[in-house]
Amino acid sequence: MRVALVAVSSPRGADPRRLVVLAVKVSQGRVRERGVEHYLTEYPEEDVHNWVLGASGFPSVLEHVVFTFYIEGISRA
Repeated sequence: MRVALVAVSSPRGADPRRLVVLAVKVSQGRVRERGVEHYLTEYPEEDVHNWVLGASGFPSVLEHVVFTFYIEGISRA
């Protein structure tokens, strides 16, 4: 079996994890405080990491990141 990552959602070329953080901040109504660009580029890496780990409490925010894989060598049946 062979698996290849074909594509990943990436806001403006940023780390896709930042999209999760942005979704959390939008749902909390906090984006107006600093703006979208802050969460996509300037938000501290350690905080991004912590929010992604904590996102299991907000599963809907994880739906904003999409990964597309190519898989070969397995049966579709």
